[in-house]
Amino acid sequence: MVLKWSDLQQPWQVCFEEAWTAYRCGSLPIGAAVFDQSGNLVARGRNHIFDDHGVPGQVSLNQLAHAELNTLLQIDRRSHDLHTCVIYTSIEPCPLCMGAIYMSGVRTVHFAARDPYAGSTNLLGTTPYLSRKNIRIFAPAAQELEVIFLSLLVAAEHRRKQQTGWELFETVVSAWRAVCPAGVAFGEVLHDDKVLAQWTNQDLPTETVFDLLVEKMMEKG
Repeated sequence: MVLKWSDLQQPWQVCFEEAWTAYRCGSLPIGAAVFDQSGNLVARGRNHIFDDHGVPGQVSLNQLAHAELNTLLQIDRRSHDLHTCVIYTSIEPCPLCMGAIYMSGVRTVHFAARDPYAGSTNLLGTTPYLSRKNIRIFAPAAQELEVIFLSLLVAAEHRRKQQTGWELFETVVSAWRAVCPAGVAFGEVLHDDKVLAQWTNQDLPTETVFDLLVEKMMEKG
């Protein structure tokens, strides 16, 4: 069965919406969302490292402006029991975000794409402090979704390399290729075909962009 926007659970729809917005604004396409135990959306956020379009209370135009951190900063702890909340993110949290999640009180983490370069869920249990809380980690459940999210990141990193000559490009992308070669290969296609820029200029709805990505992914096999 071909994956469609309408098939996605709401948390992954929100993560993709945030990731696509981040890409369009020139930042890294990473999105996150927190839901309560009843499945209600509590907060959402995205990467703002390279843009200053953040809403009040979020971090922007800063190396600390990561999606998970910006999402957690939106939550009023007086109104929500974070111990019962779940955070969803488009890629495995980095050390900054894993630390923020751990200290926030959130106990359950779902991520859509693995990240052997910066992903840091393996930090849990490595120190007395990081062993104290019972954090449940759920790795990618759908290969197609991992490919989609990772391909956006690969395309964004190509853009970053062109703009800045980013010296870590090969190191990071090679690490991703080791766990999800299809995601990296599809990201290369998106970069070469320049379709993401076209869809951005056309101001296509997010759900249309997602379905077009899946269609293109299926075409490339």
